[in-house]
Order: sequence, then C-alpha cells, then structure tokens
Amino acid sequence: MEENKKTVRLEEMLPVLLEKIEQGGEVVIPVTGVSMKPMLVPGRDYAVLKKAPEKLKKYDIPFYRRENGQFVLHRIVGEDENGYILIGDNQREKEYSVKRSQIIAVLTAVEREGERIPVEKMKLRLYGPLRNEIHFLRALKIRTARRLRKNKNGKKD
Repeated sequence: MEENKKTVRLEEMLPVLLEKIEQGGEVVIPVTGVSMKPMLVPGRDYAVLKKAPEKLKKYDIPFYRRENGQFVLHRIVGEDENGYILIGDNQREKEYSVKRSQIIAVLTAVEREGERIPVEKMKLRLYGPLRNEIHFLRALKIRTARRLRKNKNGKKD
C-alpha cells in the first residue's frame, strides 16, 4: 500500500485548496515545520483549515503565503499600519506587515492521533496568549541554555 503513495507539493494543490476553502469547505494538511512546536508537531499533527473571516483577531492562526512563495502557519500577535504581526510559537522573530490578501485560510482545529481538537477548546485557546505573552521568558531560557553550554565546554561569556 505504501508504494502507491505520492507526495504532492502544496503549490500544485493550491488551486484545489483555494476552491474548496472558497466554497466554505475545510482542508486538512499535514504540519511540516517546527515553527509552531510544541502546539503543532510535524509528523504527528494535521492542520484543519477553513476560510478566514475578513478581519482576524489576536491569537488567530492564519495559513498564509509569504512574498517569496513559502506557505506558513503562524499566530497573530498584533497589527501594524500595513497588516498583521505574526510569530511562530517556537520562534523569537516576529514577521511584520502580513497583508490580508496573503492569508489563504485560518486554523480551526488540529487533528492528532485520530482526535480533532477545535481551536476553541480551552487548552488551545489559552495556549496562544500564554505562550506569546511570556515571550521574553523563552528568550531568557535560550540565552541561559547557551551560556550553560559555553561554560560546560570551557568557554567564557
């Protein structure tokens, strides 16, 4: 059965995905990157996507396309004069000025081990604000880990 599987690039499927989303349907895609870990884990989780409302809110997780063509699923943490400010839960650098026209869909649920978890469920709803509001603690943790590694290897700060 495995030999019948074929990998299709998202770019090739985009017209079908867009049509399905525009008709009010949902699309389920595998999570492939690590930028939203630990909430979304590649090889384990699937993103359930639906048409995004015209105006998204803080902590929504849009599926969008960067100017370079890359597809991304990141969390909204604010807005600037040109669009949304987004960041992956596992990242430190924010992405600014993501335009509404770049947004393809919004995450509505996560499929994990056969279970569908709607984003409205408490554990996902609270996760975004907590994870992003304590962003400085993540940066501190990373800096501390680097210093400990340097000291362990006999290097000075």
